[in-house]
Amino acid sequence: MVEQDEGHKISTETSSDDYDSPWKEAVECYFPEFMAFYFPAAYDCFDWSLGYTLFRTGIAIN
Repeated sequence: MVEQDEGHKISTETSSDDYDSPWKEAVECYFPEFMAFYFPAAYDCFDWSLGYTLFRTGIAIN
């Protein structure tokens, strides 16, 4: 159901907000930088020249 309030449409239906997707996309785009910043010791353990594959459940080193 949509109601009008001073010219704005307001949805009264319940929808699930998606707050995780923007963070997940940012981490996917900048994964090495993310690791270097938040986990520098772990970052140093990876050979980043080999590449990597991100999965929804974890990481696989190529």
